[in-house]
Amino acid sequence: MFDTSAWGLVDIAGDHLSARYKAGVTRFQRGPGVFKIDWALSGPVPWSAEPCRRAATVHVGGTFNEVASCEKDVARGRHPEKPFCIVVQASVVDDTRAPIGQHTLWAYCHVPNGSDVDMTERIENQIERFAPGFRDLILARVATSTADGERHNPNYVGGDITGGAGTLRQTLLRPTARWNSYRTGTPGLYLCSRRRLRAAVFTECAVRRRACGSGGSEGSPFVSIGSVVMIGAHWSLNKGRDERNSAPRRFVSLHRYR
Repeated sequence: MFDTSAWGLVDIAGDHLSARYKAGVTRFQRGPGVFKIDWALSGPVPWSAEPCRRAATVHVGGTFNEVASCEKDVARGRHPEKPFCIVVQASVVDDTRAPIGQHTLWAYCHVPNGSDVDMTERIENQIERFAPGFRDLILARVATSTADGERHNPNYVGGDITGGAGTLRQTLLRPTARWNSYRTGTPGLYLCSRRRLRAAVFTECAVRRRACGSGGSEGSPFVSIGSVVMIGAHWSLNKGRDERNSAPRRFVSLHRYR
């Protein structure tokens, strides 16, 4: 049972795989890389939106158009000036993560696969944009590039932590066209990581919700279901519902926007 990338499977057991299966993996498109930063902070992140100060995870991206444009840039091999960031502040809900009175924080953004661009300043600018005074709290930081990520875990090829691009085809046929994506065609050899279909559906197709109107507007902010998230809004959603109107909103998928 291989808990590896599809490419790792071929590297390790290629002599036992059919030419057809290996050819399918060769066509399997890599996903974007990630640039990650870990911080030690002297205090909690001073988010402008107060509910975000209580959330373990905050998705920071600005308006719908900004988030879509950012992800489109990455898909086309460019590095966005205002990256869409996943920010995790675990010490807000777990005080064992940092010394008393201090906090830990980490965040990452998408970059083109294999990128060697340092995104530290852009990520910190984006957080500072929604949490003025954030930079004043930084005691130390450690940046992890796509190459660093791959050295840490060889399955993260080019910094790709999802094991393949989340295209429509690769969501349904992952990593190759098979009725049972666990099977490789070789008896006793199985691919059981997120690089195959069922895990991909849950990890790649994470939905976001528009934050205003049943149809929303192109300038409306994005939030995540089940968490408090601020993305350029003067108000936020909690548990997937608008605090001004409890009616649930329609789903859209960020990762499918091209």
